[in-house]
Amino acid sequence: MFDPTFVVHAAEEGAVNPLSFEPWTFVFQLINVLVVLLALYYMLFRPLGNMIRSREEKVARTLDEASQARERASELEATYDQKLREAQREIQRMMEAAQQAAERRRQELVARAQDEADRTLQRAKEEIAREREEALAAIRQEVAGLALAAASQVVGRSLDGEDQRRLVEEFVENVGPVKRS
Repeated sequence: MFDPTFVVHAAEEGAVNPLSFEPWTFVFQLINVLVVLLALYYMLFRPLGNMIRSREEKVARTLDEASQARERASELEATYDQKLREAQREIQRMMEAAQQAAERRRQELVARAQDEADRTLQRAKEEIAREREEALAAIRQEVAGLALAAASQVVGRSLDGEDQRRLVEEFVENVGPVKRS
């Protein structure tokens, strides 16, 4: 608890009045504050300022490096885009060339097949003509044989080889070549 008699006793004993101004006390307190401020400046504020400056410089360097890296990335991106476009053009050109080559190959194969078909048709026509001539010759021979047989019955005698040959030639001349339709 508060003792009011204490205040009275302190004033009687010569206690200092807190509202009074003492110039020497003020000077010493001012010197103490200056010493503390100087100590704080050299021991705290200056190292802290240096640390903040170095940190700012580091941040600035990092930002510069990031900016340069961004510029390099943009340049690389532009280069890659250019190369990609060139590659796409090259692929398109190669595809067109392949299509043209395939079309030429197709035309060559069609022409070759057409030539082969024409040759086969020509061989077939020649074979048909040859077989027709052979059939006609066989028919002539048969007709000549039948004519000789008929003639020998009409004449009533057998013909010798010379008479037979002469009669066949006369018959073939009279009949003539067989007409083709």
